[in-house]
Amino acid sequence: MSQSISRQQEAVSHSHDHPCITLPPNVSEILCRDPRLIGFVAARHKFVAKILEGLDILEVGCQEGFGTMFVAPYVQSITCIDFYPPFVDGFQKYMLPYLPNCSVKKGDITQEFFQGPFEGAFALDVLEHIEASEEHLFWSNLCKSITPRATAIVGM
Repeated sequence: MSQSISRQQEAVSHSHDHPCITLPPNVSEILCRDPRLIGFVAARHKFVAKILEGLDILEVGCQEGFGTMFVAPYVQSITCIDFYPPFVDGFQKYMLPYLPNCSVKKGDITQEFFQGPFEGAFALDVLEHIEASEEHLFWSNLCKSITPRATAIVGM
């Protein structure tokens, strides 16, 4: 019995070796409302990490950076943009301290391109929020933001 308690105490003490993070408000709300969605986000970002591993990349529509947590450890660097200021603020406050190879800024891919050079880019669950009349701006600015032989992943 005492050996079992000792192992439990050891496990608890080791759990404090890793930082605990507070989730950003939108991520926390999604976790409470529809936890399966968190799994989908994780799976999509795991795929992106595998495809873009080792590259300098651009993430379009990063929200509060939850998905970025799955990609950042596997890429050289990641520049994240979102047009919605509360998401950028949440990313900077809650996630950025744990992502040393990451930068985040407010930006709208339909209004500007982003100087890299980026060897890869991805936009997950972004295109469906862009008006059909502005889709050409999304594609044009995404292409201007990446190198000619870059890999781009766009998912809906």
